Amino acid sequence: MSQIRLRYTGIMAYASSLVTTLTGLLFTVLITRRLSPEELGAWRYIGTLINYFVVPAWLMGFWVTRMTARGLRPLATSLLLAAPMAAASTALFAALSSSFSGAIAFPATVFLVASVEIPLIYLYTLLESAAGALRPQSNYYAQLAQEVAKLPIGVVLVLLLRLGLVGAIWSAIAGFAARATILVLATRSLGWGSPSRQIASTLLSRYWLPLYASVPSNIIALDNVIVALSYGSAEPLGYAAAAHLLGSVVVMSGNLAAGLYPRMLQSPSPGDVEVALKMVLMIAIPSATGVILLSAPLLNVLRPDYAAAAWVMPLLALNSVVSLLLGLMDSVITGEERADFGDDAGLRRLLRSRLFLVPTLNYLYALAYLPALALALNLLGPRSPVEALWAWVLTGFAASLALLVYKARLAVMRVPFRFPVKAVSKYLAATLVMAAVLYLVRPDYLPERVFDALATALPPVAVSALTYFLTLYLLDREFRRLVAEILGALRIRPRPPRKPF
Repeated sequence: MSQIRLRYTGIMAYASSLVTTLTGLLFTVLITRRLSPEELGAWRYIGTLINYFVVPAWLMGFWVTRMTARGLRPLATSLLLAAPMAAASTALFAALSSSFSGAIAFPATVFLVASVEIPLIYLYTLLESAAGALRPQSNYYAQLAQEVAKLPIGVVLVLLLRLGLVGAIWSAIAGFAARATILVLATRSLGWGSPSRQIASTLLSRYWLPLYASVPSNIIALDNVIVALSYGSAEPLGYAAAAHLLGSVVVMSGNLAAGLYPRMLQSPSPGDVEVALKMVLMIAIPSATGVILLSAPLLNVLRPDYAAAAWVMPLLALNSVVSLLLGLMDSVITGEERADFGDDAGLRRLLRSRLFLVPTLNYLYALAYLPALALALNLLGPRSPVEALWAWVLTGFAASLALLVYKARLAVMRVPFRFPVKAVSKYLAATLVMAAVLYLVRPDYLPERVFDALATALPPVAVSALTYFLTLYLLDREFRRLVAEILGALRIRPRPPRKPF
């Protein structure tokens, strides 16, 4: 079985995510500028509905990843099981299209076109699940292909042909097809296996565990409802969306640990956890600092009104770091678990495993977080959407930090790793230099026009990134070695010195 290249996988995942974010942003701007608010709302409504029709795919995908990691080949079996499910889901969505469209007074033909997405999502979800066990970087290449494919098609269909929402949906379908195609090619060498009754039985009988694990996120999402009802308006949700968009720049650093979960499935190692922590914090620390110092100019790019939320960003940036560390701890805890590796693993054994414990902890988090949020909003009585956002972020940070402490302790008990204090001290030193430079070059005014706002905000971002990496290159021998490995992988090597005549 091939071993996951932890650093390589993380770097490729992060680089692909950066490019995907940029192309996705371009596509979003294209769509939002050409679609009416009604069409944009209908698109989001359709996407929400489709998510419910593809649930069986990601329920199976959870086990496909773990089975592939232990040397089985469940892909052919899972695709065979998924085929009638995908067909039934597509037919049911199409049959209900008139009911769905009637609820928002929108043409049913748009929903019929959108139903084409369902079988493609089934396909790439299962392919990604298998690739994620042995070649997780392939999933990021596929996502990049999706964004690159749908952008020019969106330009033609939405901008040139003016097909509106139908054009946007067809461009999304083209992106899904490109994603699935790349994954078909990437998983061929892994082996799809042959249809197996034993694997099929295992997949179907263990459906309940990933389903159980998926519920907490839906419960936690009720915080949007609590905030809107407590404040009496959805206005704080808009500010939260803008602030979390900046926070996602920090959370994206978690992609640098993309190879950790499959590595844990193969062979749990404290050294791998420490490498993943170094990779993640090397980017998360300066990203969080940059977001804090440039929060007002960056929020101003989204909308001048959102700049008022800049004073909430320090806490939200810290919360983003906590969130990505929680994801890393989950990878360690569940990746180290072996309760399901035997074909005879029954209900009782799974209930006693950490595969069941981790989502149970998330249930407890939701049960503590939501009442605390409602109480905080009631006691503080925020008079502005930014004050409501502050109470929201503060409550979430406190609850998440408590959960992180417990999960980190649990992870260390199972895989006794050490926090990379020496490496983090170097990241902090380089970040301090970056922060000093950024403080000097950050803009002192906030233009309202979007292009002027971008021209004001982006140069300091580039200067701060260059300052950080140059400083870290001087301070950290391990980072210099990493740069050499990257250049070697890209076949970019310094020329040897010329010999004298």
